Amino acid sequence: MKKFILITCFLLAAIVCSAQLRPPMQTDTLIIKSVKYNYSEILEENWPCREILKSTTHFRFGEQTFRIDHVEKLFDDIIYFYLGAESVEKSCLTYNEQHDGSITIAYSGYEFVCVLKTKADTHH
Repeated sequence: MKKFILITCFLLAAIVCSAQLRPPMQTDTLIIKSVKYNYSEILEENWPCREILKSTTHFRFGEQTFRIDHVEKLFDDIIYFYLGAESVEKSCLTYNEQHDGSITIAYSGYEFVCVLKTKADTHH
């Protein structure tokens, strides 16, 4: 009986320690402020979503979710996310944090200028 209790305690401690070592998945909500497609303006009302969700594993544009397969950061401070999706060829998304706090995302011919959603934004 003592062995059973000892093994159970050891397994529970291992599970608790394992859970604490994994960082929680962070999801950032990026509010789209402007959209360009091939350098022509698109009215914000005509774009199908107003937010981009970015987590440690994927990007979500409205109803479309793209998993992050690979990430690179080069000397130009732009982060390159290589995305995969079912039945779609892999593509590259660039993510660039500007000095004014905005974030520029270029993907599939579109350029989004976004700001990070804060807790104060949730009251609107």
